[in-house]
Amino acid sequence: MLSVLFGEQFDIFRQILNFYKPNYSKVLDLTYGKGTLWKSKAKQEYILTTVDIDPNTNAQFHCDFNNLPVEITSCKYDIIVYDPPYKYHSQSFILHDRKSEMWKNNTQRTVWTLDEQINNAKNLNKTLPEILNDDGIFIVKIMDTREKGQLILNHID
Repeated sequence: MLSVLFGEQFDIFRQILNFYKPNYSKVLDLTYGKGTLWKSKAKQEYILTTVDIDPNTNAQFHCDFNNLPVEITSCKYDIIVYDPPYKYHSQSFILHDRKSEMWKNNTQRTVWTLDEQINNAKNLNKTLPEILNDDGIFIVKIMDTREKGQLILNHID
């Protein structure tokens, strides 16, 4: 089946949510950011838990999603959303060296790399089965990109 939807990303996202899961499903957004995907009524229509590594966002939890607090890991979710950065070598919070003081203070930034994208995907493969309901949906919003003129097929990596 091929579907083409036109519109603002938050409206399209709401349509995807409504298609796969009914309202009031429990949703975990692992990469909430500024909440751009949730600008539609979807935020009121679902039971939303938000996580973002950036302490300057209004997410409920600010942590690395590979080290989620017990408030999150003790629950099962109907939908989990993952929308990572896709522009490599742009500023991003560091996702490694978690034992350093800088990590604890969430002050260290680095450039986002393809290797980090792949490592995050591997870590998600370990975490998701523990917190996603058996009939749950994992939504990945990811775009292919270019780095130094070379096409990087993120949807495959």
